[in-house]
Amino acid sequence: MSLETLWQQSWQEFYEAALKELPGFVLQRLQNPPTVGDHDEAMFDIRVTLLLWPIEGLNGYVDALDGWIARWNLQDPTSQEADTSVWPQDIPPPPPEPDGVWEAVLRRALEPGFAGFVAAGVLKLMAMARVASRYTSQ
Repeated sequence: MSLETLWQQSWQEFYEAALKELPGFVLQRLQNPPTVGDHDEAMFDIRVTLLLWPIEGLNGYVDALDGWIARWNLQDPTSQEADTSVWPQDIPPPPPEPDGVWEAVLRRALEPGFAGFVAAGVLKLMAMARVASRYTSQ
């Protein structure tokens, strides 16, 4: 088996493990994203949505997740431009997940429309952080 094949399998296992963290209804929400016309406007709307939720520790945690993700290169195993020198085990440890945030965001994912989709996206990021913490603790 080639090194590239091992690399692809390693990242595929990472993504599959993250998706297994998510309940089925969250996965369904992620498969049907809302239509947005302008990326910057959508990012603003996401930030406003998060600020409106009275979930203690959420916004600081999302900011920490954004900073964490910016420090490493999320690899798509099917991409032609993928950097095969970066493995899941190379990911720096994620920020600690605040108590109760997962459960609170999970409840928000049940909301209709854009707010539910935003919650599903946050849960996906949190799931990747959970899996990364298992990889980095090995």
